[in-house]
Amino acid sequence: MALEVQQGGVHHGRVEKIISFRIGEVKNLPPTPAHDLRSGRDVYVVAALEQEEIFRTPTVERTLNPFYGEDFSFEVPRDFQFLSFYVYDADCFGLSRDVKLGKVGFKYSDLISSNVDMWLPLQPDSAEVQGKIHLQFSVDRDDSRCISIGILECCCLSGCLTNGHSDCYCHVILLYPDATRSEGRRTQVKKKTVDPQFNEFFVFKATDGISLADSIIRVSMWHSSLLSDDIFLGQVNLSPKEMVSGTLYNLWMALGPRHELPSSPHADLGSIRLCVQFKENIIYGSEVYEPLKALLYCSLTMKDFASSPMFLIGQVCQNRNSVANILVNIFLKDGEIEKLVGVLTNYEAKNTSDANTLFRGNSLTTKVIDELMKKVGMSYLQRTLQSIIDEIFEGRKNCEVDPSRLAENDNIDLNLKNLLFYVERVFSAITSSSVSCPRLMCRVFSIVKQAALCHFPELAGMVKYTAVSAFVFLRLFAPAILNPKLFGLRPEYANPIVSRNLTLVSKTLQNLANISQSKTASLKKEVFMMEVYKKIADEQHHKMIRMYLDKVSEPSGGQEVVDSVNAIRREGFMVKRGQARKKFGLKNFKSRFFVLTSDRLTYAKDKGEEPLCCIPVREIQAVERVDEEAFGMKFMMQVVQEGGRILYLKARNTVELMEWLAILVKITQSVSCPKLSTYHSGAYLAGNWTCCGRLEEVASGCKPISLVCQMLGRRNEFDRERELNTLYTLIANEKEKLEKIKGVAMCIWSCSMTSHYIIAEAEAQARDSNELTERLQMLCELTVFISNMEHLVCASKDKLQTGTKELPAECSPTDAFIIK
Repeated sequence: MALEVQQGGVHHGRVEKIISFRIGEVKNLPPTPAHDLRSGRDVYVVAALEQEEIFRTPTVERTLNPFYGEDFSFEVPRDFQFLSFYVYDADCFGLSRDVKLGKVGFKYSDLISSNVDMWLPLQPDSAEVQGKIHLQFSVDRDDSRCISIGILECCCLSGCLTNGHSDCYCHVILLYPDATRSEGRRTQVKKKTVDPQFNEFFVFKATDGISLADSIIRVSMWHSSLLSDDIFLGQVNLSPKEMVSGTLYNLWMALGPRHELPSSPHADLGSIRLCVQFKENIIYGSEVYEPLKALLYCSLTMKDFASSPMFLIGQVCQNRNSVANILVNIFLKDGEIEKLVGVLTNYEAKNTSDANTLFRGNSLTTKVIDELMKKVGMSYLQRTLQSIIDEIFEGRKNCEVDPSRLAENDNIDLNLKNLLFYVERVFSAITSSSVSCPRLMCRVFSIVKQAALCHFPELAGMVKYTAVSAFVFLRLFAPAILNPKLFGLRPEYANPIVSRNLTLVSKTLQNLANISQSKTASLKKEVFMMEVYKKIADEQHHKMIRMYLDKVSEPSGGQEVVDSVNAIRREGFMVKRGQARKKFGLKNFKSRFFVLTSDRLTYAKDKGEEPLCCIPVREIQAVERVDEEAFGMKFMMQVVQEGGRILYLKARNTVELMEWLAILVKITQSVSCPKLSTYHSGAYLAGNWTCCGRLEEVASGCKPISLVCQMLGRRNEFDRERELNTLYTLIANEKEKLEKIKGVAMCIWSCSMTSHYIIAEAEAQARDSNELTERLQMLCELTVFISNMEHLVCASKDKLQTGTKELPAECSPTDAFIIK
């Protein structure tokens, strides 16, 4: 759709709706029942769109106050009414279903109007109410005590089953005025649907002495559950008093929530800390962001980096991690990351007075290198630490050496032996891994070392090690040991014993890496660690550390990282339909662990097991979605191979489905091989295709390849416009700060033009009037860009609200539009 935004310009753009949330912690859950022998609950949290799971935290065992700190962000894949967070108590023995302890729900309309960041009380579990019901009803013309009610159909009910459907029935009840008596009827159960057709009619007749006009007809929808109580889906109340006798009412009515009686308040179910943000971003073409990109690149050539736009952005933006992540993504893609690191490290070293604090703060410099190590060095980190972290988790040995924390039967000597064993294993794994360090990281560490040596030449023997260890040990290895899940080393959180072991190992490694500190200074902090440090903080260990740091800070050290065909692009469990490779094989559905690399798709019974099947990417001719009606399941896709063989896969939810589709389409389109132009959106069952009814199994496709999959294939992993738009948003949030800095700079500059005395004061903030002028110019360009973007965004949103954007039937929420 063409939208008039500004005179003389045409800007291409697309709309992205993003939901980000953080599940912090849960507190004060109700204790376990008396018959449950556990000391606490095994708790996890599920986020769901309607009843569709999109995210699940790991399970925290034996607690009533679990902490998670889990972040998740996703592009909204479809329209929805509710985003809900469910707190579960896991059944650790597998004898029954996990128990829902409570939930918190948000309406879509509430999310788009305001963000959430607070503690919220858990509410009793019930399905989100959505959908409509089609009713016919009338009061008998000749007998006002008689009413006829027809339950015709429903649409868009909540799905309670794993396939997104429900086993629905309708319960109709006549509630008498005295609330002591009632009459009920119920329809048949309609299985596996959210749009049930009933066409059932009931007649109610009020008993003698009771006025129908004073009664209420309650029509409620339910999901029939075999293993637990039926689940409420919504209700409507009808008042016969408002009906005209003899009139036939035929209405679609929206289902509403149940109203709890005031006399039965909910028990305290605990509370959950949530931060939920909804963003509707308009991403424009590259020409719109060219001024911001130019400002970033000119920052690298300015004589005074403190006057540069990049420095100003780093100073005013509260979310420095996000700024650093964007800078790394852009400059890494452009091959300019080393130049960026050089400018940042030189500026920080130049403005640090104490060599012991060099690169130890949370500056833009350290954040950028942090983000770079996570992007470039994650596989190196995992190769180095994976086996020993698994050993610590699975061994569950006790390493506690603090006497105040020991249990009654603990042996401190044995614990010390366990701790030293793990520390030596970690130490050996790290110091022998220099050859595996990515070469780009080595070049970056070389830049860090040279900046330290340049500005602290008198301490060359110390800073060339401490500057590098500040990153590789204190910001990479030690945090990864402390929190393996955050760095992808483990899928679950550590239990209290393992967590304490990891803390002690990480603490020991950090102390060993602080080779500038004296042993005495280290021992004063925690006396109980004295025996540990005595055994490992010797010259031999320090020599090995220095040798390792020398090797990883050589520009030609490490190894060049290439995009290996064996590199895992995505992995996880999905449900597959048997391909019947055997002549008499059953085409049943089974859960399998899938691994996708650049050249093959494989699956096995479980992670780490031998693959049962391998599909070369070059043989994949199409990847598409599958109609729900084909197998009665949602979230299904198909991988069409050479020869017409089709692998049907089912993801857990829409988000996971779109992520698998995106990466599969991207990889298959990068391989030069024949591709299909048409496909079957259904399946070949009972001798015909469910989508088009054709009888031949080898019949050509009945639909063209969908627009969604074409767009997913064209979507790059790196999106420069999205990165720059996010940076603009971060800066725009701090516009007031920038305006104040600009005002001060303008005042100093104008005074310096008229008074030599004030020029001397101005030199405290800029070396000379030229640098001050340069800084003011950068501030003006930055604020002008923000103002222009704000006008463009406001005009775009106005046009989107008033326009009638027509999208293709197969279009995704991120399809492009044009602003003219």
